[in-house]
Amino acid sequence: MLVVKQCPVCQGSGDWYADRGEYKIFRCTHCTLSYTSPVPDVEELEALYRNEWSVPPGQAYRHRRKPTRAWRLGLRAKKLRRLTSGSSLLEIGCGPGDFLRGARMAGFTRIIGVEPGDGEAEYAGKDWRYLWPPWHLNLFNEKSFAALFNKCGLEPVSFRKHIRKTYITAVARLASA
Repeated sequence: MLVVKQCPVCQGSGDWYADRGEYKIFRCTHCTLSYTSPVPDVEELEALYRNEWSVPPGQAYRHRRKPTRAWRLGLRAKKLRRLTSGSSLLEIGCGPGDFLRGARMAGFTRIIGVEPGDGEAEYAGKDWRYLWPPWHLNLFNEKSFAALFNKCGLEPVSFRKHIRKTYITAVARLASA
């Protein structure tokens, strides 16, 4: 376990917010990211996702067989496509990649998805408990996403809140030089 002493986005200081078992939750006083300390090291995280979140090879989800899901996600991606002039898309926490398939249908050509599990995340969108150490270690809001985007040379385009306003879809593009 690694002790986190500063905000992982802006390196600001954090105030104690809550406890979740052996984990402490802090809220950054600068960018307002909620983050966890301590955090598992890389090997611990890999083992957690491999053992708890991966779908066995060859096993598929029922919703994958429903063409309406891909169609709906394609519509969502088309709305996103109108917000940007580029054709690249990065989804962080892509689960089984359904939105990425919809993005391809909407005309995105360079698509990248990041998911820490070895396979598909069985519970993506289902019973997510927001900050749920050791699996979910950070909780972003508009201000903390904007700070992260700026740090990475990206410009925020839009934010949309979902699920009782606790889940955010954030869109960014490369910042102009």
